[in-house]
Amino acid sequence: MELSLIDARRAVWIAQSDLFLDTDVRLHYAHLAYVAANSPFTLDELEAIFRDEVAPVFEYNLMDIAGEWAMLDRK
Repeated sequence: MELSLIDARRAVWIAQSDLFLDTDVRLHYAHLAYVAANSPFTLDELEAIFRDEVAPVFEYNLMDIAGEWAMLDRK
């Protein structure tokens, strides 16, 4: 079964959002690479998704003294 574009984009959002957790983000690299490689998006599109869609929502967490440990709510 092929994912719809929104489902594929959602998978990328979730994987990229893990980079904003207050944990060792290196633990998420392999999963992020897997999701990106299996998505229908080009590298330029993946960068734009990160820059324009994911970072603006989660960048606040990088400035929060306590940080967020929980992953993005998949709902």
